[in-house]
Amino acid sequence: MVLGARLNGIAMDNCEAFIRCRLCREGNLKPCLRLRHSARNISRLLRHNELQSDIPIDLYVYECPECGFVQLAQMLDPSFYDDYLMTSSHSAQMKTFQQAQASEFVRRFGLSGKRVIEVGCGDGNYLDYLRQAGADVAGIEASSRFQEISRKRGFTVFSGYVTRENTIPESPWDGLVTRQVLEHVPDPNGFLQGIRASLTSGGAGLSRSPQFRAKHRQYSFLRFLRGSCQLFFGSYASICIGK
Repeated sequence: MVLGARLNGIAMDNCEAFIRCRLCREGNLKPCLRLRHSARNISRLLRHNELQSDIPIDLYVYECPECGFVQLAQMLDPSFYDDYLMTSSHSAQMKTFQQAQASEFVRRFGLSGKRVIEVGCGDGNYLDYLRQAGADVAGIEASSRFQEISRKRGFTVFSGYVTRENTIPESPWDGLVTRQVLEHVPDPNGFLQGIRASLTSGGAGLSRSPQFRAKHRQYSFLRFLRGSCQLFFGSYASICIGK
């Protein structure tokens, strides 16, 4: 569906509607929320001379009546993340948590000295914690700007996206980490199947993504941004992997 079209009676201005559920592929998505005047891009603060050209957009949130999956109708341009740069600094508390999490992941699954890849490695901050824990690490990242930052920190970083057809370079990997990435990919099934195909038999994975119930309880609707395609219930990742 293209510009000016309608889906379930709601005008879909300036977007391309995703006709079928991203998860179960059923049609007849049910509109449940419209976020008017949302930010077009949140990757950085705008300069003064860019303000007039920053046109807000409306986001349309849909629920699948078959599986209950909550998602945006809009599809991003394939190049949306090519030059993406998101602020990724963290508080001292978060840094302590991430370092302990990475250390426990490596210890629990015997990944010291083993090959571990982070999908969507950003600026390499979490790669550093995995390396400190003893893993032999690398990353894959879509943003050319993040790739440059990570490589300057001494990490091997592959360029591109993970899909059913495009598995991770130099596979198979012994361990895999993907944090705050799953909600951004337009095809969660293909993404997770690409991940599964990139791991060794018995390989370990650590995935972190926002949960819909938590955001709903907090009225945190701003978690739906142009780059965040969907929010997950706890069981949905396993549904994706099983397809």
